[in-house]
Amino acid sequence: MARVRDADPAVARLAREDLRRLVEEFSTAPVFEASAGGLWGRRGTFFPDGRLGTSPVGVGYGLSDRFLISARGVWGGGGDPPGSELFASLRLGSVQVQLGRTSGEWGPSLRSGFLLSGNAGTLPLLRLTAELPQVRLTKTVAFLGRSGGSPSGDVALFATRLDWLATPRFRLGLSEAVITAWGGPLTFYHLLQPLPVFSGIVASYSFHDALGQSRNMSAQVDFDWLVRPGIRLYGGFFADDAPERIFERRARVGVLGGLYLADPFRTGRTSLRLEYSAVTNGTYSYSGGLEHAVDGRSLGHWLGPDGDEVYLELAHRLSDAATLQFSYAYLRHGEGRIGQPPPPPENWFLSGIVESRHTFGLQLHRVHSPSLETLFRVEVASVTNRDNVAGANGWEALAAARLTYRWPSSPAVAAASFPSFVEAPPVGKPAQAVVGEALPARFALFTWSAGMTSRGPLSGPSTSASFFGASYRGRIGKAPFSLDYGASGENAFWAADLHYPLWEPEYGTLSLLAGWGGVSYRGELGGTVRTLSLSTPRLGAAFYYRPVVDGAPAPFYLTGEIASPPLRAVLAPWEGGAPFTLWTYKVGAGWRMAPGLVLEAGYRGAVATWRAGLPEQTFLRWSGFYLTFSLR
Repeated sequence: MARVRDADPAVARLAREDLRRLVEEFSTAPVFEASAGGLWGRRGTFFPDGRLGTSPVGVGYGLSDRFLISARGVWGGGGDPPGSELFASLRLGSVQVQLGRTSGEWGPSLRSGFLLSGNAGTLPLLRLTAELPQVRLTKTVAFLGRSGGSPSGDVALFATRLDWLATPRFRLGLSEAVITAWGGPLTFYHLLQPLPVFSGIVASYSFHDALGQSRNMSAQVDFDWLVRPGIRLYGGFFADDAPERIFERRARVGVLGGLYLADPFRTGRTSLRLEYSAVTNGTYSYSGGLEHAVDGRSLGHWLGPDGDEVYLELAHRLSDAATLQFSYAYLRHGEGRIGQPPPPPENWFLSGIVESRHTFGLQLHRVHSPSLETLFRVEVASVTNRDNVAGANGWEALAAARLTYRWPSSPAVAAASFPSFVEAPPVGKPAQAVVGEALPARFALFTWSAGMTSRGPLSGPSTSASFFGASYRGRIGKAPFSLDYGASGENAFWAADLHYPLWEPEYGTLSLLAGWGGVSYRGELGGTVRTLSLSTPRLGAAFYYRPVVDGAPAPFYLTGEIASPPLRAVLAPWEGGAPFTLWTYKVGAGWRMAPGLVLEAGYRGAVATWRAGLPEQTFLRWSGFYLTFSLR
């Protein structure tokens, strides 16, 4: 907080709300909070705050300075979406873990998030957040309460977000979500992979198809830019499917752009926000029960598919305890809904009869004491083609009120409309350098019990084998490299890679890898015994991380690696006709048993596609558990 106090007052106000939310989310201080609210009038089908008019009661109790249990019951609103929460929070050094039923929002906008928001209500989930200098990594795993996918199973959401404070004034966010059936071949990979967007390129749709695992993948890139103190630009691009086909009007995407002025009139009391968001038709839908939604509600933006909105907000602090907010929203929404078939290009955006709304709002938020605050809001809307019915025009109005009491008291923020902002060192003061724990040179012996299956025109019987091999990690000058070789009779895998560290936090590393790898196989394929000896260039990523507990590194670590043919986003047309491609992946955990001796175990696999001059590919898959002994 010292850095926030010393900053420009406008920057301090920008940071205050984010700091308060973080404190409330992970604080272990006992707290009781009760709200009584009501909503009168009619609101539209698409509404940014489904919690308005509800009456939540929440309690949080810290069993220690690391462990908190929090519960919140919600009455009103018809239970749609569900708003009740019950979760436990655990803090281990720079890592926080939440388990239970709750919600979360990702992205720079306070109105909603494209990839993940509270629009669908609370979900049973596991959330892990690692706070490191200039970087925040968040992993969320949620169950969506339905079955689907292929092979069929309980549908789960695996979401990963990386926030990087590139400079004291610029934050870049990368997010990725994968919706697939729990227990599929890549479950461990989706649980552990720490590099959103890039991992989706490497673990491509064709890779999942080769493993027989269907999935729905979406990604988001967003940013916050503090142009100067008090002026903030933010935006985002969300890709649900086929972003490269945007000019063909077939892409399923969302866009966001916003401007926030903390003090445009130089009075020190008035802020201005202007924001535009749009989502194309077909977004959030997917076949086989893998849609990015729950009970017809998008997990992301409240607009759902086929709509856009222009939003203007003017907030004026009447006093240190009261804020008056005026807002105007212009919303348009076509006939697109989640679950409909993919739309043709002519219905790509604002399809059919378009509903439009001009909504004017006035809100008063007052902090009466550290324990008590109230909120009153009224809205009036002019509606054309209500619910996409031609000629259904008219006026709508609503009023809402909420009273909130907290005990023991915790500081409230009167200017609740101020946006969140990542705390940064003052301008001109460089951030503290972080030196990661580089993986030392080491020699390892491993065993891998792998089962092999195949499908396609030259498929063969399922087999199993025990591979034994060795690996070496070292450096050529300052460049890390790795060599791996494992064999079982006439079958073998090998790889040689150079590594480039992207990020080296304390006691960990995240790197890109590039090199060459191959497979030798002899066995029955297509009704005859065949011998394969194939190789290919490879590109991938690897990570290694040791948690920090009480300021010291833990004796265990997590590690993973995935490599594929060259970037599919660039070479997909050529790879589609390639005679041979190879993916390899592994995830595991290790224990430092003694100085220089490490035991590691996990799951690894390989997938090869082979044409042999035929129009259709044959898929070969090896997978199983491995055990490694390493010496330094």
